[in-house]
Amino acid sequence: MDFKDIATKVIDNAELKKALMNYIKCGSPNPDNDSALVPYENLITFQAAECVQPIEESGYQVGEPWSGDIENADILFVSKTLAYAPTEICPRYISLPREEPDNYRIAVTDCIQKLTNCSSQNSDPDDVAHVIEFCNTRFKNAFLNNRKTLHIQITGRIKRVDYWGAMRKNTEALLLSNVKRILKRKYRGKPIEYTLKLMEHVACTCVVPYKVVPPKARKYLTAFNNGGTFQYCWDNFAEDLLSLFLSSSSASKIVVLVGDDVLQVFQKSTAFSALQPKLTETSKPNTKGKTSNIYLYEYNGNMIVNVRNNQGSMGSFVNYFSQNSKIFPMLQTQFSAMFNAHLNTSQNAEKKRTNKK
Repeated sequence: MDFKDIATKVIDNAELKKALMNYIKCGSPNPDNDSALVPYENLITFQAAECVQPIEESGYQVGEPWSGDIENADILFVSKTLAYAPTEICPRYISLPREEPDNYRIAVTDCIQKLTNCSSQNSDPDDVAHVIEFCNTRFKNAFLNNRKTLHIQITGRIKRVDYWGAMRKNTEALLLSNVKRILKRKYRGKPIEYTLKLMEHVACTCVVPYKVVPPKARKYLTAFNNGGTFQYCWDNFAEDLLSLFLSSSSASKIVVLVGDDVLQVFQKSTAFSALQPKLTETSKPNTKGKTSNIYLYEYNGNMIVNVRNNQGSMGSFVNYFSQNSKIFPMLQTQFSAMFNAHLNTSQNAEKKRTNKK
């Protein structure tokens, strides 16, 4: 299994598509109580409830298996669910006529544009490849501004993604001062290029790789847990993706598990349940005075660490790890070594190009 195989399972998902077609035809994603469709009931009804137009008109936002260049990333952030913006310009199943919804295609669009003469019978490999390219270039096309913030594009404007901003900030925090100094010198006065260079090394994924949960909607998260959707998505998508990420190259990598739910499903998983923490320590207190346990796991030379959502979208590493932390310096050393190796490779390549000229 490779990254494309996992992406295809998410994007061209037969059970999810069947549940979607059922919903368009009769208003229920699972009218016959098919056990194979149960995990997808919430995935359809939640997004349909948040659409600004009926879902057959606005299109269903397809799953995104990851964001960022996952095959070359050094650090992977794993969170719970993808936030949903109804008018985001992103891949969707479109042309879903109520009379014959099985005729559809995937396109990158918003839900306001008029979509005509664009039906094709089911999706094809080109559709899947198009979505994979969209996911791989998410940060390159994140409409950065001079404040180094990352955005998605929605109808008529752009919307800042706080979670991506937290990833950028924490990735920068993992750089040792000497490496950070080199990077800042190289991109002095070029904040966009600086952020893009950082994000070249970063990817993120969600256990539930479908965009159905608006921010701060606790009722949706509860339904995911009660309905088994969260565990189902870990077993069928996230665990395979995480295993592949940690074994896809000889370079050491870092995985950050964001939130207690992600940590718990990781600890119980088939692939990782036998792992024992190499180090355990206590976090700094959050704004309510609460602390949590931080675990560092090692897996085939890679580091896996958990963080709590204790501040903003993800919490700052600097405000999360204590000053006596042993884990944070280990993460810094490993990530800085990987990052510095990339910088040296890039500089050597530039010198060779210059010499040829």
